[in-house]
Amino acid sequence: MSVELDYFTILKIGKKAVKKAQEDSLKRGISNVYSKNGVIYFQRPNGEITTQIPPEYMAILTKDELEFLKVKDGKINIKDKNEF
Repeated sequence: MSVELDYFTILKIGKKAVKKAQEDSLKRGISNVYSKNGVIYFQRPNGEITTQIPPEYMAILTKDELEFLKVKDGKINIKDKNEF
């Protein structure tokens, strides 16, 4: 067994676990979060993809977190992807 095979086996297991966790979150009514080119996207349990922060996330974010994320009108307004 080579080191590369071990790496690809671990990668395959990890991808499967992530997919299962994403599916479980959606079943529980929790949106999944993704980032592409510095833009934050949310996959809602109904399948909708949006940049609007879902209510279940807004309910738990503190004032400081909202300020850090530059939330305006329910959306994260970070223009520079290097700001994180």
